[in-house]
Amino acid sequence: MQHSLSYHLMEEDVPAAAIDYSNLGVLFSKMNLTDSSIYYLKKSMLLAEEIGDIQLSAKNAIELSGQFVVNGNFKEAYDYQQKYILYNDSVYNISKAEAIAEMQTQYETEKKENQIQLLNKDREFSSNRYKKKNLMQIGLVCGIIVLVIFFGLFFNRYKLKRTIQSQEALLNERKRISSELHDDLGLSYRLQSFI
Repeated sequence: MQHSLSYHLMEEDVPAAAIDYSNLGVLFSKMNLTDSSIYYLKKSMLLAEEIGDIQLSAKNAIELSGQFVVNGNFKEAYDYQQKYILYNDSVYNISKAEAIAEMQTQYETEKKENQIQLLNKDREFSSNRYKKKNLMQIGLVCGIIVLVIFFGLFFNRYKLKRTIQSQEALLNERKRISSELHDDLGLSYRLQSFI
């Protein structure tokens, strides 16, 4: 542990050194070396407070409180117990704030996803309405074209029928005139031969 601490101090890795000091303090505590445990835990506490590591500070405070109880220094034990409560509340508040922020993020994400779904449905509805409108317009144009063609054919047939009727009437008129001329010629020929 002390080699690790020396390396982290040499590298100026303050967070790792704070953890090493804390681990050494806990290790000395388990070996019933209270004074050494208090020394390393206080060093860790200073570094943890310096870098703002609240969780490590809370861990060190509760360990120091226990070591001062073993030493019989109840005033220091009480002070570190109070620090532990303070840090623990801060950790709880930070955790709570993080949980609230995470819930807020999830809520915002779900809200955005719902808005996207609504926009996609609206776009799809508009697209379908647009397609329907286009199909209706195409159907109307096709219907008008069919009607124009139908009326054009009907009008041509009617015109052709009228032309045929007028030609038949003209032909009948010519036949009548021809037969009258023929009858008139025959009558005049008979009259001449009769005279």
